[in-house]
Amino acid sequence: MADAGPPAGPQDWPNERLRILIPTWTLCVISTGFVLWRIVYGLMQKRKFMTADYLLMIATVRIPSDYIFPSSLSISPQQC
Repeated sequence: MADAGPPAGPQDWPNERLRILIPTWTLCVISTGFVLWRIVYGLMQKRKFMTADYLLMIATVRIPSDYIFPSSLSISPQQC
């Protein structure tokens, strides 16, 4: 009885580059615009920033900086 195991060679994955990048960048632009609007609106209304405002500011700066300046502690695909 032959066992139907995994294929012998490396698996070819379909190129899903645009299916992933287009929604990702669209959401990034929309969310960054929302954060900027919230900060400007808060400053124009002269209201104090809430904890959520500070967390949004940190996340807006932190996420892109992770891609621009990757940490040396992260595991790259070449290390796997």
